[in-house]
Amino acid sequence: MERWDPGSFHSIAWGWPAEALVPIGSVLRMRKEKVDRSKVNFSELQPLSIHFDGSVSKREVAPGREYTMELWFARPGDIVVAKIDLKNGAVGIVPEDWQNVAVTGHFAVYEPDRSKLLPEFFHRVIQTSFFKANLWRNKVGAEGRKEVKLDFFESALIPLPPVAEQRAIVERWRSAQAQIAAAHVRVAMMESKIPQIIYDSLGTPTPAKEGPKQKLMVLPWEELERWSFTYLSCLRAGLLGFTQSHYSIARLGDHLIETRNGYCIKPVSSPTPHRMLKLSALKPGGLELSESKFIRVPDSIADRFHIRQNDLLICRSNAFEYVAKCSVVTMDHPDILFPDIMICGRLKPGLLPAYACEVINTPLCQRAVKTSHEWANQTQPF
Repeated sequence: MERWDPGSFHSIAWGWPAEALVPIGSVLRMRKEKVDRSKVNFSELQPLSIHFDGSVSKREVAPGREYTMELWFARPGDIVVAKIDLKNGAVGIVPEDWQNVAVTGHFAVYEPDRSKLLPEFFHRVIQTSFFKANLWRNKVGAEGRKEVKLDFFESALIPLPPVAEQRAIVERWRSAQAQIAAAHVRVAMMESKIPQIIYDSLGTPTPAKEGPKQKLMVLPWEELERWSFTYLSCLRAGLLGFTQSHYSIARLGDHLIETRNGYCIKPVSSPTPHRMLKLSALKPGGLELSESKFIRVPDSIADRFHIRQNDLLICRSNAFEYVAKCSVVTMDHPDILFPDIMICGRLKPGLLPAYACEVINTPLCQRAVKTSHEWANQTQPF
């Protein structure tokens, strides 16, 4: 019984023969190259930040300020570990074209044995979800300062195929990433055309693009519906929803059975039978159920607030980029609830939820909702 934490006893089943597994510490050598502050000006050094996904960025330091702690060099190609965030996978590689990189004692710098280990292959191993989960399970220390100890990290076993095979694995991963990036570009181009397809199909003029608003507006008193300049300028420009169409235009509220705000509760860290959607679940291509967090609620609450097939989920949060974003629930999920920053709308049979969702997500309708904040009263071609 080494530890009281049951999770720490879960180990990685690599599926590789035992002779192919080596401790991380056997292919990394700790670099302890101290910066001589009497010979090197701080302005000549480049501090860095390491992120949870293993990426690195140059850390900006305000002019005239400098670190008072001891500093250590990290050379191009070195593996750098952020000690406090190792539990999150904060392990990066110093880019080959970065010079005079320096870190504080909160980081550990390793020089890889390049005859045995390709740094990029090692980086991919660390960033696998199961390896990062293993690091997280083995953090120790006081609450709020828990971290993975370097001796545990160095003793962890990883597969070590020949360097040529490591390079082939990295190249295959890079090729897949390039294909994924290209697919995202194609999807973005296709999605950008959807609103125009809807406008053309409905006979609605293409709305004006966003731009600087005039600084002065003169209105007769009877036209002053609100005190909001943005609302009035959008109203004059015809940007407050659909006003022309081949089809009849009606209020969305006329087609709603009911609307309901979601449930508010703090998430929990351990798995539970129920999850709560996050705002990021409202994706352009549909509802992303994996964007959720565990919550602990009684079954009576889950029954009231779980998502049901054909529900419209619309964001009402003050996070501007998400306000009015809409997705449709494609099937019942008794274990997944929607939060109080979303409105759930249930439609009458005469309006197809997927169609309503696409109309709501057009820039014209989005602008109208964000300007008026009264989404159920918007007149659209429903």
